[in-house]
Amino acid sequence: GCGDRCHVRRCTLEAAGDLLAALGPESLGTFHLVMVNRHLHRPTLGDMPKLLAPGGRLLFHTFMEGCHHPSDPAHVLKPGELRSTFQELEVDRDEELPGEDGRPMSFFVGRKQV
Repeated sequence: GCGDRCHVRRCTLEAAGDLLAALGPESLGTFHLVMVNRHLHRPTLGDMPKLLAPGGRLLFHTFMEGCHHPSDPAHVLKPGELRSTFQELEVDRDEELPGEDGRPMSFFVGRKQV
């Protein structure tokens, strides 16, 4: 197993800087995977690539414009938003597909270059 090598971090994010503050400066460049599921907190997006080790991946899966819920523009992505936000990452996947309940969802995978 990978129990001795895998560490899960769960953070409450309310403001810009919360992500790096919660993880500490020693976490920069150490994560092989950062995953965000059904959540969008734009103030922390710029910090996510900083956490990735070379070759590390960012997996992002959340709601797109056109959802009935959530409907607040602050909580849904615009088409192409993650690709333009994470320009420093090599994009492996950037798709908009219907989720299990039919709502439009973003499926994004970006990799930090080695």
